[in-house]
Amino acid sequence: MAKTTSNFLTLKKISFNDLNSNAVKYIEKNNLLLFIKDKLLSDEITDSLYNAFTNNNPDRKNHLIHFNADDKVIENILNECSNTGLFSDKKVVVIRNAKKFLKNEKIAIAEYIKRPNPDTLLILISNDDETDPDKIFAADSIMSGGDPSGIKSFTDKIHILKTDEFSEDELISWVIQKFDGIKITEETVRHLLNFSNYSPEELNSEIEKLKTFCYSTGEVTADSVNLCNGIEKDFIEADFIKAILLGNVTLAVKIYRKISLK
Repeated sequence: MAKTTSNFLTLKKISFNDLNSNAVKYIEKNNLLLFIKDKLLSDEITDSLYNAFTNNNPDRKNHLIHFNADDKVIENILNECSNTGLFSDKKVVVIRNAKKFLKNEKIAIAEYIKRPNPDTLLILISNDDETDPDKIFAADSIMSGGDPSGIKSFTDKIHILKTDEFSEDELISWVIQKFDGIKITEETVRHLLNFSNYSPEELNSEIEKLKTFCYSTGEVTADSVNLCNGIEKDFIEADFIKAILLGNVTLAVKIYRKISLK
């Protein structure tokens, strides 16, 4: 019976907070495969990895390069990863939908990973339900004719990580950090979660609205959460003005109608 490769390519589970806070620990291999469903969270992790690898280089336009495996531009990807700039600036190359590579493309990426450019950090992201690294890469080809050393030369050069789902406490901590110093209690965050289905994408939208809405007071309360969600009963003209400044037309219309009925 032919030996399978399923025991060779394994992933490590890690919390979002651990990876995001300790990005510097995961850049030394120059390659990283990340299984994460939420694009917003993968963007935040990419940002942390970029800062760790480039020492916070502000020129993201030229040093943070994005590709999508769906685009079938493997030659462009490999050239971008392999090319070294005039001054050997470090750069980060991000590839989304990594599972969409064709087999020959997977082999080419795997060969690059074995011998990476030390000035490039390659981040491959899979954001669907696929969590089998063997299916992301042509693992049977990496085996080099059944020789496990082919796998070792690959795994020595890449971190394969899957972020755990947020626990409620982790989500609350993430939300508080997103408010950038504006005061909000854990109790108020739990109230906010009732309007978001615990989705980071939905929460981020609500957070941005609340940050604008509560800028002058510097504090988010349950009442301000209610107001931004259009369920506060005692609206006044100042609330209508705030909603206009916030750019929330739907809320402004709700407030106007309730005020006009008084």
